[in-house]
Amino acid sequence: MQDEFILGIQGWKTRSHDASACLLKCTNGKVEIVAAAEEERFIGIKHAYDTFPVHAVTFCLDFAGIAPQDLSAVAMPFDYPLIYATRSINLKIDPKDLQESVFPAYRINSQLKFVFVNHHLAHALSAFSPAMVDAASIIVVDGQGENESTTLWRATDRGKNIEKLASSGIGHSLGYFYEALTEFIGFEPNEAGKTMGLAPYGKPHPFYETLRDLVYVHQGVVRVKGLELQVDTSGKTFDEQHLVRPYWMQKFEDITGLNPNDSSRKYSFRKFPRDYLNLAAAGQQLLEKIVVELAMQVHQRTGIVNLGIAGGVGLNCVANGKIAELGIFRKIYVQPASNDAGTSLGAALEVARQKGYDISHTAMTPYLGPSYSDSQIENILKSKHLPCRIEENAARLIAELIEQGKVVGLFQDRAEFGPRALGNRSFVADPRSASMQDLVNGYIKDREDGRPLAPSVMSEQSAYFFGNELDAPHMTVAYKMKTKLDAVTHVDGSTRPQIVTPKANPVFHEQLREINNRLGVGAVLNTSLNRHGPIIHTPYQALQLLEKTEAAALIFNNKYVVMKNA
Repeated sequence: MQDEFILGIQGWKTRSHDASACLLKCTNGKVEIVAAAEEERFIGIKHAYDTFPVHAVTFCLDFAGIAPQDLSAVAMPFDYPLIYATRSINLKIDPKDLQESVFPAYRINSQLKFVFVNHHLAHALSAFSPAMVDAASIIVVDGQGENESTTLWRATDRGKNIEKLASSGIGHSLGYFYEALTEFIGFEPNEAGKTMGLAPYGKPHPFYETLRDLVYVHQGVVRVKGLELQVDTSGKTFDEQHLVRPYWMQKFEDITGLNPNDSSRKYSFRKFPRDYLNLAAAGQQLLEKIVVELAMQVHQRTGIVNLGIAGGVGLNCVANGKIAELGIFRKIYVQPASNDAGTSLGAALEVARQKGYDISHTAMTPYLGPSYSDSQIENILKSKHLPCRIEENAARLIAELIEQGKVVGLFQDRAEFGPRALGNRSFVADPRSASMQDLVNGYIKDREDGRPLAPSVMSEQSAYFFGNELDAPHMTVAYKMKTKLDAVTHVDGSTRPQIVTPKANPVFHEQLREINNRLGVGAVLNTSLNRHGPIIHTPYQALQLLEKTEAAALIFNNKYVVMKNA
């Protein structure tokens, strides 16, 4: 049977973010994820706002060795015709113009088929298929889709049946609540991870008690008291964000007596103004409470012990950890690209499902992006006239450098899909010393001190550090540490680990094994190979980054060693 290719793309010319592309290959009734990448890595602009993923699309097609004409469909994870129609926006979507926008570098003789998929359905499927289960409950929480912000789902019969159980309107958006909280505290609205990391430094009382009375969950539907909002039918926009966030900004002002903080970058996390710390703690606790209630209610509704999580709020690993603590789910799968980037995968899966393919048990590794061969690395290093030593297996050298207190950059194999560096585009360091956290935050990442960092742990030592063996490959769930590592244990005793198995990433696992031989600890501090922008995309960028930081070395493909100041 001939292979069938389906391309999923996330991105639009306005009011979009996290542009991405994902390519599926369907053969003999089964589905394989061939490639996926985020546009931000190619263009160097974080979140890749208001653009089509033209570079990510080209990468996916080139990786598979196909052209646009070989695609049976192009799936988009927003129902744009519905969005425009319900908001009285007079804009006709011309298939030819759309085709030229997505594939500007190609000459295409025929007209491609574009399929518009419901946004939350795309999120839901992105968290179901890779979970490798026959049935699952699914929670999707984000800013907004077409006309909803939180949905609960039941997927059964290997994904043949997927049913929406509950839907919350845009006015009751937890994503917009948390964005407003983040902005009020003093960060950019898209820096929700900072708010999550800041919260444990504060005390939720007394702000939490007032916030708690404003939001509740009834029969799986989130409700915000005093905020009723329908979609904006003025014909001016298809994003109601500007109607929801001001409500919360005013509420935070009323509750705290504070003004929005516009000076946050002056502060370390440890010296942040107390009232803003406490508001962060209160807002995070409220989010955790609501998300846990959603998890309990969807479990009561379905009785299914597998849970999938997606949507931008799905990246709140602390809230995910609270769900794990419930103990009612046998398996929790959080889509590693829970933000809108992951919907390119979900939209393509929905088209495959409509075509009759079995989308369940569609194995997903996060390592779906570009890679560079040894010969490419060699040519780049020669062109830069850089001194380079070759180690056929650099794992032992990496362990030696980390033992000496050095920070090492790793650039190896295929890039990760999603916002977390998981060993292939990473800085790694000794996780045992609290001073290493300050070194990495200050001299490697150039960011606020006190921000939490995460560990990568070899699977054989999962129980030693966490009390039991964890299925946590993507740094998307926070757990309390039984045996602490000072550089990666946050002030509340938690961390968001990546548990590395030999199967998931054999090269990185071997490096951890050598580190364990030297340090007696099979773990590293692992943070993304970047500084104030998207994760590094090319070897050239990695070499430039090495010069800007206090990292001691950069190692390509576990073989080519570039020492700083060599």
